Amino acid sequence: SHMASLLASTAKLGLDWRKKEQQEEELELWKAVADTLPSRKERTTLREYGVILNAFVDRNILSTRIHKPASRMFEICANHIMLFSASRSGLDDIDFRAKDLALIANAYARIQAGPYVLPLMLEISKKAIPSMDHFNNQDISNLLNAFSKLDVVDTPLFDAASVAIVKDIGSYNPQDLSNVAHAYAKQQLPHEKVFERIGDVASRLLDQFSPQHLAMLAYSYGRLRIKHEDLL
Repeated sequence: SHMASLLASTAKLGLDWRKKEQQEEELELWKAVADTLPSRKERTTLREYGVILNAFVDRNILSTRIHKPASRMFEICANHIMLFSASRSGLDDIDFRAKDLALIANAYARIQAGPYVLPLMLEISKKAIPSMDHFNNQDISNLLNAFSKLDVVDTPLFDAASVAIVKDIGSYNPQDLSNVAHAYAKQQLPHEKVFERIGDVASRLLDQFSPQHLAMLAYSYGRLRIKHEDLL
């Protein structure tokens, strides 16, 4: 939609917040969206929700003076999205993509959403578990990272994801590898095959890891007390 495209573009522009007049004008735009989006549930697709919610996070709107209407929008939309997802049979629906579910989960994780988001996360898990072949490496990384950040324990989801991860581990970049390892570690799930394959690939890409991602990888293996010969 025009709204989603406009907000995504605005977030990417990174306008100078030091100019008060410009800041106030932009905040009025975001506030108008926060007030309007909840009433547009019949006309908003999952893809648009994913774009709009992440645009709010990218622009750090929830730390501004309009944080109350923005937070209210996130909470209302969580329920709308949950109900929309529950009304769909699966990810074969043209308006129901794996990437959109992952991006939506990621947006709520980035704002550290409260307990209101739990029904949505459980619904996302319900749709994702039988449909992991629809998720690419970045989708899986975003999805698992969201569940771990929100402290939503979901062993069946992580078990289902492990099959897809092991099968397609060669397409994972250093950030994906460290995020996935970190997510399993936070969930206290020492999935042997996942960590074996992550270690195999990571050992060949160590020179491409940032210090942050190396630290996440080390933390993950350390927390779960897993050893990989090539990472010692």
